[in-house]
Order: sequence, then structure tokens, then C-alpha cells
Amino acid sequence: MNNRLLSKFTNELIIEESIKYKNQFEMLGDFVQRCETDGKPYLKIIEENSKSGIYSMNSPGFIQLSDANQLEILPRSSDSSSICDAKRYLCTKISEKYGINYSEITIDENYSFIEYFITIFIRECIKIIKSGLLYGYKSVEENLSMVQGSILFAENDRRNLVHKEKMYVRHGVFTPDRAENRIIKGAVLLMMKITNSPQNSLNLKKILSYLDDVKTPTDYKIEFSRCINTRNTKKYSIVLSICKMLLEKREKNIGNYITYALFFDSL
Repeated sequence: MNNRLLSKFTNELIIEESIKYKNQFEMLGDFVQRCETDGKPYLKIIEENSKSGIYSMNSPGFIQLSDANQLEILPRSSDSSSICDAKRYLCTKISEKYGINYSEITIDENYSFIEYFITIFIRECIKIIKSGLLYGYKSVEENLSMVQGSILFAENDRRNLVHKEKMYVRHGVFTPDRAENRIIKGAVLLMMKITNSPQNSLNLKKILSYLDDVKTPTDYKIEFSRCINTRNTKKYSIVLSICKMLLEKREKNIGNYITYALFFDSL
């Protein structure tokens, strides 16, 4: 497993325990144990002929190790006779499940199936940026030299007993720091860690430069619940669907040797 990307099918040997692959075997082995603890048998260690090997199970997915090596597990089907066919089939199924309405599926064997969704995410984000990020009003409390909004008298008396020239107020600020943009920023930061494409990496950095005034989210479930489905937010639909797939489905109990893991129990 000394290539940057290793593509395997479900129910197939991924890696054998050996001196050459000692580090990668231990990294994946730790992940296997964590999955078993959580009742998620995505991978399994099997011993045959006095040799231990890590095998994929029935769930397709993606893992990035801390040494930057990547592993993708692809589904077996009558439509997937080759690695590229399997990636295309998987991308189609994921798109159908998450409502990612995009029909052009160009697959590069050198990149994981995740790279396809990163590419689509970038294209849609660029469209959003060109048409304008959505803004919203946010309530802010601060000490100002002029009155804006409403004065918070109790807090003003406490803070400005000496500085009579100041007023502690609450007012609304028109800002891009809203749920949809926070989710995008979180997804961009994640994708920058797992993309292998130099072009995608460059484009993600460009997108991030437009999100300086947007906070990084801490709870994606809460942020998704704050997204408002209106005519104005329709342009965000594909991007948010990809974010939902990459952020909500990812495995949380991954340990110190895996930087990202995503599996699909059913498609």
C-alpha cells in the first residue's frame, strides 16, 4: 500500500500483515477494532494459512490514513466490471440517494470517487460566489461610540461607568456568516485535507478566501437544521447535498491513524 490511492472491491483482501506494510496494517487494524466496538463491520481482520489480512466487507467507502495514503472500497455489480466502472456506478448511486442532481460523471482511475464530488462541489460553489453569497442579519452586542439598535441599559451601566462616551448596544449586522455558508466553509476545510488533485486544492483555497467573515461550524447537525429552503437558497442545494453526504455520514470514532472515513451501509 505504498501508492497514494488503493482501490479495492467489497469482500476483497486489502492488505496483508508484513514488514513492508507494517505501518499501514497497524493503522487500519486500529480502525477495524474501533468499528467492531461500534458494531460497524466495514473491515475485518482474517487469519488464513498463518497470515493475517484485512478484508473489506459489504459496505463501499473511503478511508484516508494519517500518512496521506487513501483506500477506497468499491461495490461489485454487473455494471462495474472495472475500477472506473465501479466508481462511476458508486457515484451514480450516491448522487441518487443524496439528491445530487449532476449527470456528467467523468472518472479518473488515479483519483478516488470522493474526488468526483469535490469537483462538483467546487463548480457549484464558484457559481454561488459569482451570483453572490447569501447574507443574513445577525444580532450583535458591542460597545460603540454612537447608538445603533437598542441600548442595553444594565450592561451599559456596568461597562461604561467611567466611559460615558460609549454605549453598549444590541443591533443587527448584515453578514455572510449564516448556516449555509458555515457548512460550506467546514466542507472546504475538510476537502482540502483529502483532495489529491492539485487543481481542486487550488480552487478550494480560492473558495476559502471568500469565506473570511464566515465562522467555522462546530456542530453540523445544528447548522443543517438552520438552513432555510427558499427560492434564494435553491442555488445552494447541490452543494449542501454534497456537504451532508461528506460531513454527516463520516465516521467519528476513527482514532489517531485515520484522518477521515466514510462508508455507505445501503445505496
